[in-house]
Amino acid sequence: MAENRFRINIGFRLLSLVAIISLSIIISNILIYNSFLGEFKIQRKIFSIYHPSSIQLNKLDQLNINSLSLLKSWVFIDKDTGTIQKKELIYLHEVERPNIKQELNKYLQGWSIEEQNMYYDLLISFDSLITKESQIMDRLSFFEDYLDAQTMFEIYPLISENGDLMRNSKRISNDIAELNEIFEKRTQKTQETSENRFIKIKVTLTWLTIIIVLTLIFLAVFVMRNILYITTTLNVVVRKASQGLLPDVPKSNRKDEIGDLNKNLTSMISHLKGISSFANDIGKNKFDTPFKPASDGDVLGNALLQMRDNLVRAQKDADLRQIENTQRNWASQGIAVFNEVIRDTSNNLEELTDAVIEKLVNYTESNIGGLFIVNEDEYDEKYLELKSFYAYDRHKYIQQIVKPGETLVGQCYVENDTIYVSEVPEDYIAITSGLGSDKPRSILIVPLQFNEITYGVVELAAFTQFEEYKKDFVEKISETIASAISTAKINARTSKLLEESNEKSKRLEQQEVEARENISRVEANLKDLQNKYKISLESNELLSDEKDEVLKQLDNFKKETKIKIEEEKERFTILQSAINQTIPYYEMNANGDILYANPLYIQLLNLPEDEVFDHRHISFISRDYINTGNYKQIWDDLKELKIVNTSIQYMIDGKSKFITENIIPISNKKDKLEKIIVFCSI
Repeated sequence: MAENRFRINIGFRLLSLVAIISLSIIISNILIYNSFLGEFKIQRKIFSIYHPSSIQLNKLDQLNINSLSLLKSWVFIDKDTGTIQKKELIYLHEVERPNIKQELNKYLQGWSIEEQNMYYDLLISFDSLITKESQIMDRLSFFEDYLDAQTMFEIYPLISENGDLMRNSKRISNDIAELNEIFEKRTQKTQETSENRFIKIKVTLTWLTIIIVLTLIFLAVFVMRNILYITTTLNVVVRKASQGLLPDVPKSNRKDEIGDLNKNLTSMISHLKGISSFANDIGKNKFDTPFKPASDGDVLGNALLQMRDNLVRAQKDADLRQIENTQRNWASQGIAVFNEVIRDTSNNLEELTDAVIEKLVNYTESNIGGLFIVNEDEYDEKYLELKSFYAYDRHKYIQQIVKPGETLVGQCYVENDTIYVSEVPEDYIAITSGLGSDKPRSILIVPLQFNEITYGVVELAAFTQFEEYKKDFVEKISETIASAISTAKINARTSKLLEESNEKSKRLEQQEVEARENISRVEANLKDLQNKYKISLESNELLSDEKDEVLKQLDNFKKETKIKIEEEKERFTILQSAINQTIPYYEMNANGDILYANPLYIQLLNLPEDEVFDHRHISFISRDYINTGNYKQIWDDLKELKIVNTSIQYMIDGKSKFITENIIPISNKKDKLEKIIVFCSI
């Protein structure tokens, strides 16, 4: 009886075995969970404190750079009150700076004492820099302040390359970079810690397997002989698992507790294999590996998933920043390319439109493109004319005229807004090649506007969709294209008017020469008649009649010549009136004194006539523009009798304003500069 009292059946033994194994798994999971919990706290601190702190510090650094740049503009360029740059600088000081400091204060408690001390020192330096900048801004609040030589003498050294403000700004940038470097090292150290924790997890799993093996060996003594074989087999499996092999568990058809143990062990080994494989893939940055936790309460599996998601999110953020940087670089390079194209072809409208549409189609990877220019030659009708069409690496010369409001191009001109079509109608347009034809998938139509005037429309079509950064680029470059078209049109119109004026002047001079020659011949004939009259008084009556006839012819010729001269003068006056009504125009002598200015130019300067005539042209020019040497270069070119097309910076009502001018030198018979005529456009 006493012997039966202490007997333990297989169910109890196996139950004890399962209990021990479960306890071991629970303990190991607790240990692993605690390890992951510490890791998650560190990761959470990085993503919730150090990462956003680094972003705000970068913003603070950018604000530091922008503030100093705008301050230089405040001192050297924007002398007027209320300019956009000055408002932007005030906004940086009064809005952005407090916002960044407020954001940094949110994360400050999570920093170390050393990092906080570095930040406080940085903040003191930055506030001191902003205070000095504000003092300079206060001292240059009005335009008259810039005329104070003492004030400017004190300010210039502060903002020079080696000035106090520049040194303080660089020191602040270095301090921000040093603090960011500390954050980066802390992040790197955390990643190394994560790798070490993964190693610890593997060791924990190994020890767990060893414990299970030892437990099985210990309990195998109490197992009945009929289960010795299966326990031995399981022991082999566990022994291999303890070596890190994690082998497959042999199948068993037993319906008792041993069978359940076999099933549970198989599931556990399989799950551990999945965890090990998933952890290895994460270590190799293979974040797309499928993984499913054993259950909703699988702490280890869910922890791995959460860690994987955090790493994926960080990788996506890095990839997104790289894509944005690539797109910004693409747009910046494109602007430089188009500026070069426009600079090389700006003197000829046909060459300009061909070069621009070719470069635009190729650079945006479109398939075809067309550039429409507003034609205003007709008095009663305005229309859009297709100036250049480009497709498949060559220009197409086709004629097309679009009235405002007709088709998408006409609508774009009327609405003065970009039109983007991602669902192209069947009958709109087809792209044809040697392999056949097909309709494009997208069409981008952008107005060419400059100074609130629309000069044309550009249309692009492609087999693919236009990405947003390409749309933004085309809209941004459209203003540059419109400006180039405006300049080309003004140059063409100015050349035409000048040619007509020169032609009429030459014709008038020729007619005057012919009139003088005819008068000279008549006077010679008259003198000859007078001589004959003195010699032969007998033929006095006949000579008198001839003289009267010659005088009559001379009088008639003088009247006809006078009428022709008046007609030419009237035509020249009409041409001069047309110029005075449409184009600001003025004339200078070789010394730069203004000899004549039409009302439009006087209105442009907003000055009385007596303050314009007989005054030096240089007195109306901005001192900053003169200091650059550009004004001297203009006069050097004029003395060499070169035509100059440029933009000159005037000072009008105390404000700086650029005016585009076509400056044409007029020489005397000795090929020396005698006079300058100038046509202006705003």
